[in-house]
Amino acid sequence: MTAVAVAAFAVTMWLAAEDESSIGIRVGSFALGAAAGLIQLLALRAVVRHIEQLRLAVGLALLVIVLLPG
Repeated sequence: MTAVAVAAFAVTMWLAAEDESSIGIRVGSFALGAAAGLIQLLALRAVVRHIEQLRLAVGLALLVIVLLPG
């Protein structure tokens, strides 16, 4: 839930930056998006740490993160 909240706030900041053309808001929203990805990665690791194929699970999660915005 924390990652979702941080990502939602980052998206809101990014949309606000389009109207104001502020580089600071864009950098902040990018940093928050990166933080949300890190939180999600840590949560995934906590969930699947007992699975032998941890690298595969992390790779698939990162693939989903990269493909969702596009």
